[in-house]
Amino acid sequence: MGRPHIEFVQGLDVSERAVKDGPFAGASQRLLSEDDVTAAYSALVRFPAGWRGELVDFPRPIELLGLRGRLQLTGHALEPGGYAFIPGETARTIVSAARQSLVLVMIDEERDSSDEQLQVIDTNTMKWEHFDHPDIAAGLVRKVLRIDPERADCTYLVGCVAGWQDERSERHPTIQEGFMIRGDMLLGEHGVMTPGGYFWRPPMGPHGPIVTREGAVFLLRTKDGGWDITYDEVPRGREMLAGYMEAEPYF
Repeated sequence: MGRPHIEFVQGLDVSERAVKDGPFAGASQRLLSEDDVTAAYSALVRFPAGWRGELVDFPRPIELLGLRGRLQLTGHALEPGGYAFIPGETARTIVSAARQSLVLVMIDEERDSSDEQLQVIDTNTMKWEHFDHPDIAAGLVRKVLRIDPERADCTYLVGCVAGWQDERSERHPTIQEGFMIRGDMLLGEHGVMTPGGYFWRPPMGPHGPIVTREGAVFLLRTKDGGWDITYDEVPRGREMLAGYMEAEPYF
């Protein structure tokens, strides 16, 4: 079956369980989604102070986003807002937590990525850039963190200004995964996302209309191809957005 369509779950409401094996054994995690064929998964992982682990010839690429605390990755610091890509079959990588840390962990299917390098980025120092898609409503920006050199999979941060909205629904030809870091966002009939919200969408999964009162920041991943959008009109989409905005005072 692969991963089910998740639209959406509040990650901090997912039960936390001990990690008993694998590279993060001894930590605890809230499982957000899992592929029952490839065993790829995404989870919120909490590392206790003093935790230490090693990745030696681990066959799966790993992506990390620091949310709280601080990890050390073989001499590199991963702090809140830090992003890391650890290729599969890489040289020995030591991971440790001097204090309790919360990290979004995304482990992909087993595949050869040994020709890539460990990558650690402080996204807080990156500048936002505009999307180059002509149909995207103004006010949406991104920070591209990684593009897979073979599959064109993309990992990026997306930010939108307060009041950003689009009364249309949108679909993408790729899988899309997202985790909300801050802000608020109405996703049409799916409801309101808040920090910790998570989704996994299959190709062409519709979502929208969309509006945010305070603005929002997401980590997004697209998989199995490039990035494109198809827009659809939504009956009463404008009324849905106006109702959300009017539920709170403007000032």
